[in-house]
Amino acid sequence: MAGNYILSQSDGGRVLSFSDIEEVDEIKREIRGRLLLWHQAVATTITHVHTGNRAHQAKTQENIRKEQDQYFAELNEYRKQQSDYEEKVIEGEHMRSFDANYKRPFPTFIECYWIHQACISMAAIAFCQIFNSGYRDPGKVAANTKSFRKEHWDQILELVFYDEDEKVEFNDFCERLQSIRNSMLGHADGNAYDVEHGADITRLKTMEYDVYDLDLKYWMSFLEPLRISILKYSEGTK
Repeated sequence: MAGNYILSQSDGGRVLSFSDIEEVDEIKREIRGRLLLWHQAVATTITHVHTGNRAHQAKTQENIRKEQDQYFAELNEYRKQQSDYEEKVIEGEHMRSFDANYKRPFPTFIECYWIHQACISMAAIAFCQIFNSGYRDPGKVAANTKSFRKEHWDQILELVFYDEDEKVEFNDFCERLQSIRNSMLGHADGNAYDVEHGADITRLKTMEYDVYDLDLKYWMSFLEPLRISILKYSEGTK
């Protein structure tokens, strides 16, 4: 029976069976699997934030402004040809019929705005995969539980942030992302939209207001170091 056992120095000299060794290997594989998903979440976030930031910058560039000015100039000329034209009123039907025949280059000013909103919304959803629960895939991926994050996430952050104030700022930012994701992007909590019922109209805050205010420069400042740190930490689990 001696051939069925191995002495592990890393386990304090305890005698382990081969089944014990296989179980340890399985746990390590599952840890690496979950860390790989964290890495993918951060890498996806980088792509979305970068694209969203590019769209945000593009909509303020000179060529976009010129395109917008040209569009409204031609729309105004089209409106003047309509029988129900009013100088200070843009009829929705006028704009719809004009847009059906007016070919505008992509992306337009408003499309840049919506690309920015969509990308940053998706970035928030992707990044929050790190904090949201995720099921285990036996032998491949560990469950994304609070205890798992407590054991591994804090150690990864030690590789990224060396100052306690930086960690506090980071955690505050993550909490805001989770709040936006949980109350507006992944769900629709009533109190998140500030709904106001009036006599003639009901008003509400749309989700892009919270997304638009996110500090993209700060977000990008830690994403790549975080991605690299997850990889380095993962190497230590082999």
